[in-house]
Amino acid sequence: MIKMNKFCIFTVLLISLFIFCGCNKTSDDSTNKKEILNFSFSNEPRFKIFNEKDSNIKFGYIDKNGKVVIEPKYVGAFDFIDGVAQVAIAKDNSYYYGLIDVNGKEILKFEYDNILPFSENLAAVSSNDKYGYVNKKGKFVIWPKYDDAYSFRSGVARVVVDDKVGYIDKSGKYLIYPKYSRMYSNDFIGNYTIVEKNGKFSVINKKDELIKVLNYDSVYYFLNDTYVAYRGSKSGLINSVGKEILPLKYNVLLTCDDSNFFVFSTDGKKFGVMDKNLKLILPEKFSVVPLVNQGIIIASDNGKIVIFDKKGKQIAKSEFKLFGKYSDGYIAVSKDEQSSYGYIDKTGKIVIEPKYFVGGFFINGLASVEEKTDNKYIIGYINTKGEYVWKNETVIEKDESQYQEQNEYSNEYSENNYSSNNSYDDGSNYQKTNSSNYNHADVYEAESDILN
Repeated sequence: MIKMNKFCIFTVLLISLFIFCGCNKTSDDSTNKKEILNFSFSNEPRFKIFNEKDSNIKFGYIDKNGKVVIEPKYVGAFDFIDGVAQVAIAKDNSYYYGLIDVNGKEILKFEYDNILPFSENLAAVSSNDKYGYVNKKGKFVIWPKYDDAYSFRSGVARVVVDDKVGYIDKSGKYLIYPKYSRMYSNDFIGNYTIVEKNGKFSVINKKDELIKVLNYDSVYYFLNDTYVAYRGSKSGLINSVGKEILPLKYNVLLTCDDSNFFVFSTDGKKFGVMDKNLKLILPEKFSVVPLVNQGIIIASDNGKIVIFDKKGKQIAKSEFKLFGKYSDGYIAVSKDEQSSYGYIDKTGKIVIEPKYFVGGFFINGLASVEEKTDNKYIIGYINTKGEYVWKNETVIEKDESQYQEQNEYSNEYSENNYSSNNSYDDGSNYQKTNSSNYNHADVYEAESDILN
C-alpha cells in the first residue's frame, strides 16, 4: 500500500463517516413504514458538531453562520447529501439508523441496520439483514430481500444474493439474475458494465449479452467512463466497452477530487497528472502525489509548494512544505510537521496566519480546525476571516494526559474508519514532501474528503 503522511487528521468527532458494526436487532414488522411528507430537501449547508456529557458523545449540525440548527442528540452522523443525512440513535445496545432533512425532521424512522446515501433518488437500506430501496419520502419502492445492495447508477443497481451479483431496475425487476462474482463486478456505465465469472472478465450490456471477453487479472471502476485494468504488477485504463485507452505500464493510478484529472506513476516514486482525455498536464517528476481540485493542481518541487492551473501553467510558488488540496479559494499549509497550519490562496498569499494545530479544507465557507493553547484544546469551524463560528473547548491538564488520550483515540478511530470505507480510506488530503514508498500497484483515492 502507499504510505502517505497525513498533514492533518481532523478529530474523529467531526470528520469520520461513522461505521457501526454488530448492530443486530429484531422487529415484528420493521418494513411497515408510513410515508412522511413534511420535510425539506434544501441544499443549505450543514456542518457536524458534537458535545460530550458524562463520557457520552452526541452529534448535531450547525449552519454556515455557526447557529445550531439540529441539537446534538445522535450517536452517529453523516454529511448531508441532497438535503438528506443518515444519523443513528442507540437503543438496547444497538445502533438504529434513520434519515433526517436539513431541519432535523425525520424522513425515515430509526429502525434500520444501515442506509446508503441517496443516488438517483433512491437509497439502499438494510432491515433485518436484508436490503431494499426507499425513496425520499421514506417509502419502500423495492422491498428488502437482498443480502447486499449498491447505489443506483444509469438506472441500474447491483444486488447480491447468495454471494452472487445481479442487476435490477428501479422497479426491482431483474435485468440480470445473480450469477457474477461479488468481488470484481462493477456498476453499469451507460449501457455497459464489466463483470467477472469463473476467473474471466467480460463486458456485458443490460440484456446480459456478451460484448467482449477481456484478458486481465482484475478490473475495477476508475473514473468517468473508464476502468483500471491489471495484468501482473502493471495497470492501465480501458473504456466501458473494454478498449484499452492507456497502456498497462503504470505502477500507480490515482483518482482525484476533480474527476477531470488523475495522477499516474510508472515507478511509484515520481508522479505526474493527466486529464480525463489522457492529455499530459504535468510530467512525471514530482516526489509527492499532486492534489487536484476545482481546476487547481498543487505539487511539491524540491520541498516547496508549486501551484498550477488546469492546463499545467504555473501560477505561484510558496515556501511552505506541507499542503492540503485547494478548496473554495484556500489551501491549508504548514512549514513542517512541527509547525502550525494556516491558509494561502492560489497566488501563494497568506490569507489566514498559521496558528492551528491541524487545519481542514474549506467547504461552503467553513474549515475545521484544531488549536492548542497553553491551557485549552479547541476543536471548531472557522470562516474565511479566520474567525470561529463554532468551537468546543477542553481544558488541558498539566500533564496533558487528557489531551494525549483524546488525540490518540482520534487518530486510532480515524484510521479504522478510513480503512473500513472505500470512499474515504486514506485521509491523504495532505502530503509529506519527501518520497513515499509504494509496495505494489493499486488504485487509491488521492484526495479523500476529510470533513465527510
